[in-house]
Amino acid sequence: MYRRLARASFWICAAAVLYLALTPAPPVKVSDWDKVNHAFAFAVLGVLGWTGWTTRPRTIAACLFAYGCAIEVLQSFTETRTGDWKDVVADAAGLLIAAAVVAAFAPRRA
Repeated sequence: MYRRLARASFWICAAAVLYLALTPAPPVKVSDWDKVNHAFAFAVLGVLGWTGWTTRPRTIAACLFAYGCAIEVLQSFTETRTGDWKDVVADAAGLLIAAAVVAAFAPRRA
C-alpha cells in the first residue's frame, strides 16, 4: 500500500518540480539559494522513487539524474530561465542525500 502511495506522490512531485522549474518566478521556494531548492526537490524525488520502486535503485537514480539534465536543457529554451550545470550538481547532491536517508531507514537483512 505504501509503495503505491510513494509512486503516486513521486509522479505528482515530478510534475510539480517540472512546473516550478519552468515558470518565470517560482511561487514556492525552500530557500533563496537556488541550489538548496534543487537539492531538496531531488532528495524528495529520490526518497519517493526508491520507496516506490525498491528493486530498481540504479534505474531510479539514472532516470532522476537524466530528468535533472533535461530540466536544465528545457530551461535554456525559456526567456526567463537559464540552464546551469551547477544545478545538475545540486540535483545529484539531493540524490545522494536521498540515498543516505533511504539507507538509514531501510530494514536490515540478516
